[in-house]
Amino acid sequence: MKIPRLKNDLVHFKLFATIFMLGFVAGIFLANVAGKSYLSQSGILSDYYLSKYKYMEIDSAGLFLFILQKRLKWILILWGIGFTILGAPLVLAYSGWIGFSAGLILSVSVIRFGFVGVIFCAVGIFPQGLIYMPALVYFAEHIYIMSQSKVYGSSFTANFKMVHSKIGNKQSFDSLRRTNNKISLSQYIGILLIVFLLFMIAGLMESYINPIIIKNFLKNL
Repeated sequence: MKIPRLKNDLVHFKLFATIFMLGFVAGIFLANVAGKSYLSQSGILSDYYLSKYKYMEIDSAGLFLFILQKRLKWILILWGIGFTILGAPLVLAYSGWIGFSAGLILSVSVIRFGFVGVIFCAVGIFPQGLIYMPALVYFAEHIYIMSQSKVYGSSFTANFKMVHSKIGNKQSFDSLRRTNNKISLSQYIGILLIVFLLFMIAGLMESYINPIIIKNFLKNL
């Protein structure tokens, strides 16, 4: 399978990271604006939910099927949209949404537990996050490249290139185009299968291992 050049990977990674951080800051801002009294009593961090979770019997098999269905649905949607010019902006929007959610959850957790809330968030994504995060970056990178190849192959781009050539900027356009490697259909399908496998492994961790870790953490909190 053809691997994109490291330079291109870094360019896209920096772009994803920037959008993620913007969403992260927005999530923190919203959490602080919403107020402590509302956030500390809402959602999964409420006293009621946490007290129940400590001793709740988890149906790991059922949880795994639920997680798998939920995660793989979005993987298929994102992968399919990668065949269109909407794939690149959607990946960026998704990066921002993940950042926003992370910032919001972290802030709520800190409001609820203080500094221990940071540890709680780390516990909440361990060990599955060690697979989810690199898998998402890898997946987003290739969706972005596939989508961009549609953009640069469009008639609009051909006209855009002609205009740039007339004003002496053909080289700058070509350098921009070269930052996006092309991906064949077989490679793109292979990427989907790899991400499927990684998410299944992470889903097993999230269903069978993570609940035990969270329970032990809450009991000693």
